[in-house]
Amino acid sequence: MKIAFELIKEIQNLAKLSFEKEELEKFKEEFEKILKFVEKIQELEIKEAEEVYHLKTFTNQLREDKAISSPEEVREKIIEQFPMREGKLLKVKRIFKR
Repeated sequence: MKIAFELIKEIQNLAKLSFEKEELEKFKEEFEKILKFVEKIQELEIKEAEEVYHLKTFTNQLREDKAISSPEEVREKIIEQFPMREGKLLKVKRIFKR
C-alpha cells in the first residue's frame, strides 16, 4: 500500500514529531511495510480459530520470606557509614510526592 507524504506529515503533526527529510522517507517506508503486514493478516481465514488470551500460563514463583540476621559489628559499620541517620535508623530520600 502506497502512502502519500501528506498523510505522513499529518501523522507527524498529530503525534507532535519532527523528522528530517531522510527520516521522513524512512518513516514512510516503514509505515507502508506495517500496513502491508496488516493487510496480509486481514486476509487470514480465522472463523474457526479459538481466541487465545495467553500463549503460556503463568504461575507466581513465590518464596518464603526469611529474616537473615547479621553480626552486630556489621550492622554498626553500615550505620556509621550511612550519610543520613537517626540513632540506629537509616534515613533515605523521599521517592513519592505528597
